Amino acid sequence: MNLKRKHILTKPVLLVVIAIFLNFIPNVSRCQSLSKRGPVPEKSTGEFVDDGNTKYIGPATTFSGLDYAKLQAIGLIVDLQGTGSDPGPSWQRDKLVDDLKIRSKIDGPMNLLASPDTAMVKVTAMLPPGTRKGDRVDLLIESFEKDEVTSFNGGLMLTTSLRPWAVFGSSQVKSGNTMGTAEGYVLEDALFETRQDLSNRTNGIILGGGVSSENRVFLLNVKPEAQGLKAVADIQYALNHRFTVITADGRVGVAKAKTDRVIELLIPERYRENVGRFSQIIVNIAYDESANDRINRLELLEQQLADPSQARRAALRLEGIGKDGIAILKRALKNQELEVRFEAAMALAYQGEPDGLDVLTQAAEQDRAFRWHALAALQLLEDPRATDSLVHLLNSTSDEARYGAFRALKTRSPNHYLARSVVASKKFSAHVVPTNASPMVHLSRSKYPEVVIFGEEQLLHPNLLFVKTGLTVRGDGNGYVRIVRYSQGQKMERTVSNRTIDVVQGLAEVDCSYGTIVELFRNIRENQMMDAKLAINALPRPGRERDSSDWDSEVMLANYEEDAGQGRGNSATLSSKSGKLFGKATEEDQKKTPIFGKLGDMFSRSKQSP
Repeated sequence: MNLKRKHILTKPVLLVVIAIFLNFIPNVSRCQSLSKRGPVPEKSTGEFVDDGNTKYIGPATTFSGLDYAKLQAIGLIVDLQGTGSDPGPSWQRDKLVDDLKIRSKIDGPMNLLASPDTAMVKVTAMLPPGTRKGDRVDLLIESFEKDEVTSFNGGLMLTTSLRPWAVFGSSQVKSGNTMGTAEGYVLEDALFETRQDLSNRTNGIILGGGVSSENRVFLLNVKPEAQGLKAVADIQYALNHRFTVITADGRVGVAKAKTDRVIELLIPERYRENVGRFSQIIVNIAYDESANDRINRLELLEQQLADPSQARRAALRLEGIGKDGIAILKRALKNQELEVRFEAAMALAYQGEPDGLDVLTQAAEQDRAFRWHALAALQLLEDPRATDSLVHLLNSTSDEARYGAFRALKTRSPNHYLARSVVASKKFSAHVVPTNASPMVHLSRSKYPEVVIFGEEQLLHPNLLFVKTGLTVRGDGNGYVRIVRYSQGQKMERTVSNRTIDVVQGLAEVDCSYGTIVELFRNIRENQMMDAKLAINALPRPGRERDSSDWDSEVMLANYEEDAGQGRGNSATLSSKSGKLFGKATEEDQKKTPIFGKLGDMFSRSKQSP
């Protein structure tokens, strides 16, 4: 009798062992490929533990893959106008020569490198957590210190492979498997910044020039003190009970145990552009919880949600519970405290509930600290009223609120008439957005080479004049502008009206680059040849502090100097120069920076915590 009882008790555990083993077998090769890239450092998920016996996933686990993957390459820029240089002997040059022979199939690469119209450059891409095959990221481009390059202006970088790199000693180079490709037109920093020194002319960015060739893996590691088949099974069940995704195999849970210590996670589509929030929900999900304990916890969370100091944590936990917490979140929308209403509206939006839409719209328009999160929520809501809210925000007095709303609208509804480009060009897009606010021309410095003109009937000065090598843009004083461009011995010309969008269209028709568009608008604004405001990369950002005055301000300024950032501080994924790029590997170089907000197609990528 005792033997029979023992057999019955151990049978469920045996089934869990078999399930984990079967899950693990098909993925051996995948795990091996991961190990070739080196270990991914673990990141603490943070511990939010209430008094009581509730077990949350956070204290029992850590994440792997919740960071940026740094990829690098050695690239070649061509089509420079005598501003390049012949690089000296180095292992980087040798690598580039081999790559040109194999990838680009170029005969005589040495002669190409010797041309003053080419430059060897360092390329860096940072793949955010949750990156999927085909996703695009911006590229950081830098010259080598000893080279005599004087400008990247007008340059095109040939296709090259992105890999993880490490250099040991003076010349021992190690590189991993190809994880992406890189190419595109280089925009030097001097185009966007007032500083015109050599550094700004020989460093730049390629917008959306990096393409990932694989999916990044997102893992949940069970801590040693919590390891065991039962703990892994309980955590996996709790996650799959809350989240599912649609794959080629149909609808499946997001969690899949690999071993008794590691669980692989899939990211639901709703959290694709905010992986940080998904990770925060995960750590706040309870496991191995009885029905009675959940009822008691819901009562406690409703009390905590009413307290602004605890509202965020309570809202995340209610979002982690799912449908049973929706009623509590909806009641919180009537709370007198603004922060409580906002956190409740966010948690509802990520569950597809639009009840807090008005709160999110107000936050996006008036509160700098909440703006990024509110726009992200409006972007993902399927309710058509969310589109109306984004269109309303296009009239905001805040530069970054209206451009952020445009980016959200473009990602949410790319075929919306306000999101479609009105200029046919392979090098950039241009959009005209009707607005009741003051006219503005916005130039992007992240993700997309695009011009957004807020105000349909914007006019440039009748006596407009812009001249650079091979291009003249001249107004005749009577409302018309003549554009003349010489390229490869050919003359192209157009005569258009002095409407801002017509001039942009004319420049596209003579095959001007996005860099030329940026030069034009900066020049005519500095020479007071346009009445509209010029903004560059006025994008909302997570990680801002707030105080009570943020919400009540009638006009939340998002000017170029403060919010768009000076230098690279707010330029796409790349918040700083690559530092020890291709330098000697150190322990510090191997450290990853955690990510708590993936900005994806909607906004520029950011390493800042929300």
